[in-house]
Amino acid sequence: LPGAALIVAIKRCSAFLVSVFTLACLILSINFFCHQNLVHLDLSKYPVKALEWLRTNRPGGKLLVDFNRGSYALWRLYPRFRISLDGRYEEVYPDSTVRLVTEAMSPESPAFTVAFAQINPDYILVDSDLAPLFVERLGTPWHPIYSDRSFVIIAKHEGISAGPEDVKPGNIWVPEF
Repeated sequence: LPGAALIVAIKRCSAFLVSVFTLACLILSINFFCHQNLVHLDLSKYPVKALEWLRTNRPGGKLLVDFNRGSYALWRLYPRFRISLDGRYEEVYPDSTVRLVTEAMSPESPAFTVAFAQINPDYILVDSDLAPLFVERLGTPWHPIYSDRSFVIIAKHEGISAGPEDVKPGNIWVPEF
């Protein structure tokens, strides 16, 4: 009988531990779903609206973009747009390409004009505070075709100008393939 009592005690202890574990999982799940809206992604650091406008209003082309925004641009615009540089630079791009794009994205650089001509983009995505310097250095026919508080798209083609109010709402998390 002492063996039978031990088995009953083990079963009760196991049932108690399973109940405690289940209750803990339930409390954690409720806590997670109740506080889910506390996490906020600041999309102002990403050219979400600018690239969405470009994707929906232009057929494609070559986009000059800095390293920090290249991966997002590639994700949103491929395959219609070719992106100058993205986060795969160590695996995909030679050092000369990284230097060339960096110089072409630096209008104050002495090598800017040569680097820009070598890349020969159709569009440029820049921070809004740099856009006037780009337009000044490039001259005609380059002009802004989209602008919002954070980003400007400059193009060498004639076309409509737009702002964030012209972006059609959509789900940015759905891949476009």
